[in-house]
Amino acid sequence: MKLRTIIWCISSLLLVAYLIAIFFWIGDAFKGSRCTGMEIYVADTATYHFVTKSEISREIDSLPTRCEGMLLRDINIDSIEKKLNSIDKIESASCVKLNNGKVIISVNPMRPVARVFEKDVSYYINCEGKRISADARYFLDVPVISGQFDSVFTAVSLLPLIEYIKSDATWSSLITMIKTDARHDIY
Repeated sequence: MKLRTIIWCISSLLLVAYLIAIFFWIGDAFKGSRCTGMEIYVADTATYHFVTKSEISREIDSLPTRCEGMLLRDINIDSIEKKLNSIDKIESASCVKLNNGKVIISVNPMRPVARVFEKDVSYYINCEGKRISADARYFLDVPVISGQFDSVFTAVSLLPLIEYIKSDATWSSLITMIKTDARHDIY
């Protein structure tokens, strides 16, 4: 019984030593790996064109066109993600390095649910109330919210009403604009 325990302990120690050695060997092999290319995926539909692959490439300083052959360790995927996630038209972005040398960027653009006209400013908002700058390059057929808003009564507070209208086929076909003059004056 004692010999069996000794053999089990020695084999466990050898296995742990093997795993540690493999870990460092893979880390050293990965450090010298070169990038074989960068692919950008935009989860966009035919109705939303807020974000394109060329815009993403331009935002990261055309890195996809010049990254091939670079050392993978020189490509900072955290800064790429942070930069892309700071863009108001992007819901979420992720960047990963694969073991075949590819760098994959996946982007989910914002899905606007309404366009707000407030004083001299116009912008879109998504279902969480995040603002998306309005640009003449694109237009979406979403409900319009127009009115006077302040810190207490915001355009975001009308999102439940927009969801209710959108869920009903009759209301959705009849209502395209919501105008507010005050918190309790919506028409």
